[in-house]
Amino acid sequence: MLKMLNACTSELDDEKAAVKDILQGLNLTENLLKNSAAIITTYQDADENVVKAIAESLPFDSVGMTTFMSATENDCDYMQISVSVLTSDDVEFAVGCSEEIVAGSDREFSEALKNTLAKVKNPQAILGYAPLLPYASVDYFVKLVNQIDPKLMFFSSIVIDSTQGYRLASTIFNGERMKSRYPFIVLGGAEGAVKLNFAIATISPEKALHGRIDAVVSKSAPSQLIEINNAPVANYLKSLGLSQDKDGSFIGINAYPIIADFKDGTQSVIRAIFAFTPDGAAIIGGDIPVGSKISIGEIDVSEIVKTTANVLGEFVEKNKDANGFILYSCCGRYFNLGFNGIEEAETIRKIISAAGKPFLFAYVGGEICPVYKNVSETVNRGHNYSCIIAAL
Repeated sequence: MLKMLNACTSELDDEKAAVKDILQGLNLTENLLKNSAAIITTYQDADENVVKAIAESLPFDSVGMTTFMSATENDCDYMQISVSVLTSDDVEFAVGCSEEIVAGSDREFSEALKNTLAKVKNPQAILGYAPLLPYASVDYFVKLVNQIDPKLMFFSSIVIDSTQGYRLASTIFNGERMKSRYPFIVLGGAEGAVKLNFAIATISPEKALHGRIDAVVSKSAPSQLIEINNAPVANYLKSLGLSQDKDGSFIGINAYPIIADFKDGTQSVIRAIFAFTPDGAAIIGGDIPVGSKISIGEIDVSEIVKTTANVLGEFVEKNKDANGFILYSCCGRYFNLGFNGIEEAETIRKIISAAGKPFLFAYVGGEICPVYKNVSETVNRGHNYSCIIAAL
């Protein structure tokens, strides 16, 4: 059995008051089981000393991240610091953190993960908080985990904030805010002790734009889409009626993400288009392998909350025995909601609270969540423009 304990505080600059709120809310004396680890989710402008004091008040390791908005089942300000404790008698937790990740090097994260996996009996899952780095997409981390053990269930965010240039976006390891290190929790224990299920809210199929013929990726590279049907990406986008400006960029392209079917029996994934290279390749928020079938989705503001509600409602119903939920929603969804995530957060709170379960929700800069190849087999995958959900 795994329990999830949540507490939050809106005391962002008062160490003593914040620690008091958190410890009273968690009531560790009554609730703590044999093994524990914590997730600290902090509003970006919270005093770093407050976050550190909270971490130091906990008798176990913690990881976490900054965000510009989060929520739990508790009635707290969205500009808050929340602490989510995972505690269990049969699930084991090992907390690890990489050295500073540098461009072109896989060693820092891979070594830290290998060392931490060795501390847990039968490691089965990873909960991670990736730094926001210009040279590391969601699929960069997926690749590294899969190289070590593709059967590990990998659920992770990329950190975010709302400042220009994301100057406050940080990961957190035992209270220390960091710019380029990756903290994570490995879950293990006896076979079957770790029981996680996953769901992803993306774009409704009816919001996909289709051409006259199937669009198949004929050339791609990491985080780049180069050719579709053996022709430049631009040709396909123009065939759908999307317009280019005088510089060759497509007008409003951020509102038209790619829906990619990898043709491996898994759920389609979303890839945001960020820009175009001088030779016409699309720069995207992850990888799309050659042979994938794609369409272009249209982000409908009215659908963002609707898709979250529909997917989450069905998922909660199917996971009545879950001990809690973790949800991370892409900042792109927040931006398209007019920089107002209250409706999505309150929709989540209403659905999960009706089931009497604890939860953690936050906006993030990128999402990693397993998709299902069949009823029980999962494949790790990076996502964009999605709300990822884990049932604990």
